[in-house]
Formats: sequence, C-alpha cells, structure tokens
Amino acid sequence: MHIAEIALQNWKAYDSAVFSFPPPAPGQNIVLIGAENGYGKTSLFQAVALGLFGRHGLDVIRPSLGFRERSVSQAQEYKEVLEGALHVGALAMDQHLCSVKLTLMVDGVPLELKRIWHFTDRGVYCPKDEEVQLFQGPARRAVGGGRGLTGEDRLEWCRDYVQSNLIPVSLANFFLFDGEQVSHMAEREHSTQVKDGIERLLGVPVLKSLAANLRDYAKARRREHSDFTDDRVQALEKEVEQLEKNQTGQESTLEEISGQLAELKQEREVINRELIDRGGAPASLASIKQKAEQLQDIERQLDKEQSQLDRVMQTDMALALSGPNLRHAVMVRLQREIKRGEWESAKNHATEHLARFMSGVEAGVEGVEPALDLRQKDGVLEVARNEYNKIWEPPLPEDCADTFRHPYLDSGSERSMVVERLQSVDGLGAASIVNLVERLGENQALRKKLSDEIARTQDVGPELEAKVKRLSEISDQIQSLTREQSSIERDLEAIRNQLGQRRADLARLTGQRNQAVRSQRLAARAEKTAAVVDGIVRQALPSQVDAISQSMTTAYRSMSSKAVVKKIKVDEHCNVKMLNAKGRDLREHDISAGEKQLFTQALFSAVTAVSRLQFPMIVDTPVARLDQKHRIGMLKHLAGR
Repeated sequence: MHIAEIALQNWKAYDSAVFSFPPPAPGQNIVLIGAENGYGKTSLFQAVALGLFGRHGLDVIRPSLGFRERSVSQAQEYKEVLEGALHVGALAMDQHLCSVKLTLMVDGVPLELKRIWHFTDRGVYCPKDEEVQLFQGPARRAVGGGRGLTGEDRLEWCRDYVQSNLIPVSLANFFLFDGEQVSHMAEREHSTQVKDGIERLLGVPVLKSLAANLRDYAKARRREHSDFTDDRVQALEKEVEQLEKNQTGQESTLEEISGQLAELKQEREVINRELIDRGGAPASLASIKQKAEQLQDIERQLDKEQSQLDRVMQTDMALALSGPNLRHAVMVRLQREIKRGEWESAKNHATEHLARFMSGVEAGVEGVEPALDLRQKDGVLEVARNEYNKIWEPPLPEDCADTFRHPYLDSGSERSMVVERLQSVDGLGAASIVNLVERLGENQALRKKLSDEIARTQDVGPELEAKVKRLSEISDQIQSLTREQSSIERDLEAIRNQLGQRRADLARLTGQRNQAVRSQRLAARAEKTAAVVDGIVRQALPSQVDAISQSMTTAYRSMSSKAVVKKIKVDEHCNVKMLNAKGRDLREHDISAGEKQLFTQALFSAVTAVSRLQFPMIVDTPVARLDQKHRIGMLKHLAGR
C-alpha cells in the first residue's frame, strides 16, 4: 500500500494543491518533502491525519500543535482546529468549504478517500455537514456498506472502514508522527514506552473501555428492576460504586504523581549532566563532578530498590502475613471444592441423558403386547429410572466439600491456580526483605550525605550554586513523591482486592435473588464478560514481548552507529534491559539523548513491524535532534523497510 496522490482545497496555506507520488521500488521507498519553515510541511501532515480519521485524528496531530493539553471537549477542539485550517481567502471567494482527498494504492487498486468540511459565511464549522466520500478502482465505484447512511452514522461507518481496511486509529501514532514527538517520548521511562506501545498494538485501551462499558450496562440493567433488589444488594451496589469512585480518584492521583516524578527525574538528569560535563571551572568543580556522578548512581539504585520493595509489599507480603495455618486451611477447602465440582459434573452428565433414556423406555412400553395399563406403565418407568440412576449417579466421595464456599472461582482450574499461588508463598523469607530495607536506608543516608557535601562545596559560581541547590530540592521532592506513590499504590491494591470481592458478592446475591429476571441475567453476563476481558488484558502484554524485543533489537542495531548493544530484552512486566555482549544492562549507565531517541524510534519501528500493517509511515521532521551519524543510521533503517 502506498499514497499515490494528496489533493488539498482551501486547507491552511493551500488554496488548491495536488501532490503526486511515485510507487515505491526496491531501494526507493522513501519520499522526502523539503521546504523552509512556514511553507506547509506540517499542514500537509495534519491534512493526511484528519483526512483519514476526522476528529479521531486529533491525538495524531496534537504534538504538531505544540503538545498542548486538551482543555476543552474533543468536539470543541476539533472545531477550533478546523476553523483555523480554513484558507484565509476562501470566504472572500464565496467558498465555504475545505477538503482533503487521499488516493491510496491498495494491492494495486486505487482507493480514493475524500473528506469535506463545511463552514458558515463567518467561517464557523458546521459539524452536521461533514462529508466523507469513498471510491474504489479505476471506474471510481462507490464503496458499499455506508452509502445509505447520512450524518454521524456515515462518518462512523467510514471510521470503521478505515480502521478495518487501512489502519486502526490506536496504532496511528506509530505510523504518522512528528519527529519532535519521538524526542519528547524519548525522555519517558523505557518500560513505560514499551508498555504503551504493546497495549496500543493489541488494542488494550479498547478492551479496558469495553470492560468499563459492560459494568455500566450491568448497573443500568439492575436499575430496571430495582423492586426485586433486597437491602443487602442495594448496600453492596452503593459500596461498589463508592469503591469505584475511590479507585478512579486514586488512579488519577497516581497518574499525576507519575507525571511529576518523570518531570523531576528529567530535570535532575539534565542538572547532573551539566555538573558532570562542565569544563574549565574552578578546581573545586572536580569535586562537584565526582560527587554528582556518585549521587546519580545512588539515585538510580534507590529507584530500583524502592520499586523492588513496593512489589514485595503489594503482592507476596500480604499473603505471607496471613499465616501458614490460614493458607493451609484455604488450600484444603479449595481442593475439596475441586472434587465437589468434578462430582457434580459427572452427576450432571448423567442427568442430561436421563430424559432421552426414559423417552426411549416409554416408547418401548407402548409397544408391549398385551398392552399394559397406566399403573403398570408407571411402575415400569419408575423401575427403569431408579436403575439408571444407580448405574450413572456417582456416590459423593468423603473428601468432597458439602457446599461451594468460594463460588466466585468459576472452575476447577481457577481453584487449582489459587492453591498453587498459596503454596508458592511458603518460600518467602523475612531475611531478604530486611536486607532490602537496610540497603534502602543505607543508600538514603548516603544520598543525603552526598547532597550535603555538594551543597557545602566552596568557590563555585552563582550559577553552579543555584544548580546544586535545585538538585537538592529535586531529590527531596522525588523522595517525598516516591513515598506518596508507594502509599497510594498499596491503598489502590487494597481497593482493587476489596472491589473484586464485593463485585463477586454482588453477582452471587443478585443471581440468587433475581435468577428468573432477564435483565438481571443480562447484568450478570455483562459482569462475567467484563471479568473475562480483565483476564485477557492481564495476559495480553506477555504475549507480545518476545516479538517486540526481537524487532526492537534489529531496528536499534541497524540505526545505532555503535555496536555496543547486542540485545534489547523486554520481560513480561515490560521492564527493559539493553544488554551488551557480556549480558550487562547498559541502562545502568548514562545513555545519550540521541541513543534514547533511537530507542523510541526502534519501538515505533517494532510496533509497525509486528502489527504487519502495510500502511506507509509519514513523519514530520524525521531526524529532529539527531546528530549526523544517528540520522544516517535511521534513514538507512527506514530505507530497508
């Protein structure tokens, strides 16, 4: 697939323009568009994104609008962007529209997509009049399916067509992007970048939205028959609603803290680099440089140890504190419930065939000569039923549970997984946690000592003194925010566990109380489906880490001017390591801004490769902030795609 032509009418600086592009050939798969600043390169990029996706393309072009935060609704932002895109001379020429037409060659067949935006006499965008036209083939045959639709329905059908046949909007940022966006993303934590890339590749944001919509649907269905709901169910619904609000609030706060930490760590890294690389300063600066390097190493170690401690405290520690007696009792109970489930399954299997068996016996009795009277027929059928049950109904084993105390575990496999999880906790020792806490305390004391020594260093200029002071302030802020982040993560984990239990209780009580009510059955199905979707999301990321790791390694090595990195390794939690030939993680040492940008570019390349989409990559300012060697490496890599 490639773009054959882009036609613009009344779009920003273009009153009318047509760009034609040759088909790609071996060794000639890149088209470069060059012009001075302000001559319409970014306008052309924005036209392609909005022409393809309409208002859903805002996330694609937002970096080219200056990385501004959305302060208004999507509809209002879309309106403002389009009104700013209308050519200044259009209204004077009595032309109240602008348009973008894209002609793509798909498997050798032309596909023409034209989007038209209409405006009032004063240049106000008319959302109800937006049009999308789709034609296919040399004869320009209208693409079917959406021809009978109008207005918003037509736009949504075209959006679905583009997503299914050209490119999903969730992956658009990896095929259409501003080079400045890569520079901006390069400053983010590598694991965060990889996780975001894999989630978009798999459509995880859509799945998360689906689970939330299913739970909203379940709530709506229950409200339809509120007269069937007892006090306990109502209380549980309120408790679940409050827990969901608490969860949303904590997640929002956690996201805000993560953003603040990322900014502070970036500022800290910049100041450390300036202190380390500063040359020609007074003799005491050598001491600052040495201590700044030590402080930077300590900061990295503290971040790693704090993350390790948080993981232990949030998962295995809670189960270990429950005590071996309670864990053993739960395991025994679950094993008895597993056998109970196997027994009921065998019994149900026999019951399913009883009706067919009895129907056959009854038909046979009808043909007996001489004919039996009604009492004799009933006697024969009763004997047959009793004998069948003796053959097929298995006796209840002694080690079966009398009831299911844990009905929220739907199957024997889920109960077996819980038993294995509880068994694995027995090996958790306190010594390793104590050692980790002691190391954390020692490194915190050493960080404070180094920060104080740097602050006391004499004979440095006012500029360096201000930077050293700011570095100390940043360290204190990072330490405070990290503690707050850990506390919120622990609270959030507790809320999620409590919410899961309450949802299970609510589903169980509602099923018992309202089993015959269709709306309640639908609500229960929706919640169960949402739980399935949650499970899919948990299992989705590990399924693609190997493919992403291999593709990133290939891309990074083809772009980098150094041969130091032999492998980029991503584990199931999206933790990233850049390994050299000896297996050492190079990320433990400082890497340059250019190498960080190549890492992000390699991620973009990996996502596009693993997705197997054949959509062309369109990049505004492709080599932004890269030096000459890295530019050549990146362009050679793209030329080989």
